[in-house]
Amino acid sequence: MTSVFDSHVSVSKFYELVGSKFFVCCFVSSQCKQCAKQKLFLDVIAPVFPKFSFVYFMLDDFSDLAVHFSIRSVPTIIIFNQKKIVYRASGLHDVAKLQIILCGLLRYTEVIQ
Repeated sequence: MTSVFDSHVSVSKFYELVGSKFFVCCFVSSQCKQCAKQKLFLDVIAPVFPKFSFVYFMLDDFSDLAVHFSIRSVPTIIIFNQKKIVYRASGLHDVAKLQIILCGLLRYTEVIQ
């Protein structure tokens, strides 16, 4: 899972790049032990969910985005679909929890389409 953004991305450019598919953002900090675990869990689950794009943002490098999304604690996961937030939570998400959330979002979008 790698960041496709440089640290100077504007909020409007972020929404441009997010696109219309599912986009999983994880805000992390280099001093956070849970953030390191969260990155590992996302790396494990990313290949299982090809309909989702996964990216993490270091708070120090992406402070404008962190302010825009009111990130108060890390790790924080925000999931977008059609450029809209469909899920947001702070705290560690293990692989099982991530699977439940992502499967639920996929089922929901299949029902409404």
